[in-house]
Amino acid sequence: MLYSPTSPEDESQHLLFHNQFISAVRYVGWKKERILGEYPDGKIILVLPDDPKYALKKVEEIREMVDNDLGFQQVETKVPSQTKTFLFISNDRKVAGCLIAEHIQEGYRVIEESVLEGSEGEKVMYERQRAWCCSTVPEPALCGISRIWVFSMMRRRGIASRMIECLRSGLLSSTLPIMHTQHHWLQFHPVISSLPLEAKMKPFSCMT
Repeated sequence: MLYSPTSPEDESQHLLFHNQFISAVRYVGWKKERILGEYPDGKIILVLPDDPKYALKKVEEIREMVDNDLGFQQVETKVPSQTKTFLFISNDRKVAGCLIAEHIQEGYRVIEESVLEGSEGEKVMYERQRAWCCSTVPEPALCGISRIWVFSMMRRRGIASRMIECLRSGLLSSTLPIMHTQHHWLQFHPVISSLPLEAKMKPFSCMT
């Protein structure tokens, strides 16, 4: 968030935001974690709607923090009973990533554009500024990603891609119940994304 250190009101709001963020990312763990993947830098766990109240309370705290960080309006999940939350937990027991997926029936395919020729720096700048467009014709889909977030200091380490891969693996192997939002295609049909923004679309571009 932006604030002026010389403004008492801004300073107070910044302190409140900071404390809420620290509380949300702190992870103490719980019994019978549903671990989907373990890695040298952390693990991915899955939280389902019928999990204990303390787990769901933590997920809600994380969702509010993620919405604030992404600049989303605070909106409750449309169908809580069909929501799956994937959390990436770092080795220092912090929530470093979050993916929230919901059951859907249709989505809108992202319209691909040709890759810009130029230096690596020019390509990065183009990716950050490009507009993402989608078809107006709905197509059948199974899963919508309403939010995907990675802590700023942990980005570009493949965390988002790993959470997406856990989601896809669960769908393909039927180990996850089929899991709703406004939505856009991921390249592995029939999973789609509802966040056509550069930072959120980047992990999808490497999926096949």
